[in-house]
Amino acid sequence: MHRIKSTILVCVLMLGISGCADLVGGMPTIASLATLTPSPVFTSTPAISELDTPTPTTPTVTPTITLTLPYTSTPPVHATSTLSPNELTNSARDAIAGPKPKIGYFVSYPIEAPPGMPVLLMWSSEGGTEASIVRINNDGSRGHAWQVDTEGTLSVVVRGDERYEEYMLAVTNGIATVQKTAVVTVTCQLNWFFQPPPEEYCPAAEPVSIQASAQEFERGRMFWMGDTNQIIVLFSDAPQDPDSTQPAWLMIANPWAEGMPEDDPAYVPPEGLKQPRRGFGMVWRATEGLADRIGWAINDEVPFSMTYQKTPGDKPRLFFSDYLGQTIALEPEGKGWQVIGSVTGQ
Repeated sequence: MHRIKSTILVCVLMLGISGCADLVGGMPTIASLATLTPSPVFTSTPAISELDTPTPTTPTVTPTITLTLPYTSTPPVHATSTLSPNELTNSARDAIAGPKPKIGYFVSYPIEAPPGMPVLLMWSSEGGTEASIVRINNDGSRGHAWQVDTEGTLSVVVRGDERYEEYMLAVTNGIATVQKTAVVTVTCQLNWFFQPPPEEYCPAAEPVSIQASAQEFERGRMFWMGDTNQIIVLFSDAPQDPDSTQPAWLMIANPWAEGMPEDDPAYVPPEGLKQPRRGFGMVWRATEGLADRIGWAINDEVPFSMTYQKTPGDKPRLFFSDYLGQTIALEPEGKGWQVIGSVTGQ
């Protein structure tokens, strides 16, 4: 019996199980032996090659929740907004400053008034802490200003030196400021003495007629006004630049009086020209640079009746007639002059 078991063992080891079936008779089959043999425990141990090169496990579960971060730790290389840089800046500024004040309304009552009449400015606003009203001058600069409440009324007197007077309301909260304008139309109660009348201005008074005289020069004109005893000098080369320091016209008190010499024999005019006399002559000789700029007289003085009117205000415009029936307008402070029309009825 022992010999048989040894034979079977040798056969299994050397020839394989299937080759020993015919050598041993009456013994259990290979199949029956297999059912009795437990499964080897080493089959779950990984091979040497698997230990040397581990293969990572790939997850098979896909997350179903996606978190969206409010920002990324790395700023984008290119701009992602469609706003312009100015819009971005304004948006940022508004966010810091908060809401701006708002002006509900800013109006005048009445909207038309003659010079010297008071009008009432009325306004409302919200979100502001301080407010002011400024009168806008004719040249666009700021004139008189009033500190006012953020809501209320203010009575102002129409000056009338322009046909339209503009007022500006400004409301601020200390960071942002908003503005709104109100315009008063000035209605003229008087008529100008010439045509066409200026649409921009109203006369301050009725026209005045006075005794006057005029004289023509090579490069300008002179006028004497009998009521004020003043001499107006107009330069033909009137500068076009409003900022020029060279005046376009002068108004000088008449220095001549009866009994004074009427001319100066030291001044000999070229042939065909004349030395100005009396008041014109004294102004011509005594005013530095005047004779060189305006030249010699080309005719004698011409007496005539002058009509003039002014606009209201501290710096009025003067409109006057010459001996040809033309109307000449003088801008304030010697800034300019021009012929603008003709005397009514001439």
